[in-house]
Amino acid sequence: MSLRGAAPDAPVSGASRVVHSIDEAIRWAATVVLMVTTVILFVAIGSEVLIRYGTQQSSLWLTELPAILFPWMTAAGFVLAAQYGQHFLVEFGINLMGPRTARTVFMVTQLLNAATFFYLSWTGLEILEVTGSEIMPMTGIPSSWSYLGVVIGFVLLGVTSLTTLYEAVSTSCNPLKIRTPPSEITEGSAA
Repeated sequence: MSLRGAAPDAPVSGASRVVHSIDEAIRWAATVVLMVTTVILFVAIGSEVLIRYGTQQSSLWLTELPAILFPWMTAAGFVLAAQYGQHFLVEFGINLMGPRTARTVFMVTQLLNAATFFYLSWTGLEILEVTGSEIMPMTGIPSSWSYLGVVIGFVLLGVTSLTTLYEAVSTSCNPLKIRTPPSEITEGSAA
């Protein structure tokens, strides 16, 4: 049985199914958020340009949308990049190491990543408290809504680090091959 996005020799245990379901849910949610925010921002910014050009005035609520939605779009993008192994990774050092050392370094890195992202999420909750009382004048949406996207993104990056760690522990493949993009992403970028 092949699980999409799984490492080549990943065992198909109950835990593997749960981990892959978590990854699929993260990919699905991040893709939806990325697509929806991109479309809304494109329409809002385009409309604002047309309104300004046509009337020499601004629609203030349209100018607030980028401040509200851009952090969500960015967070969805960096979560998807992590899910598909497309973040910048310095492979040079790992490629110079022996397989056992490389796996150990990779696993320690995933633990450090998870700890860092969960810590950033926790401290982000303080920012949500502070910005919760700041209300955007035209839409009436609290400023904390923007920061919430980043906090959720950090949580999902922490979870992604843990699922990547699980893959590294449960498979014997090269750890740098655990997160690989689907062929439609890599083939589409070559064109």
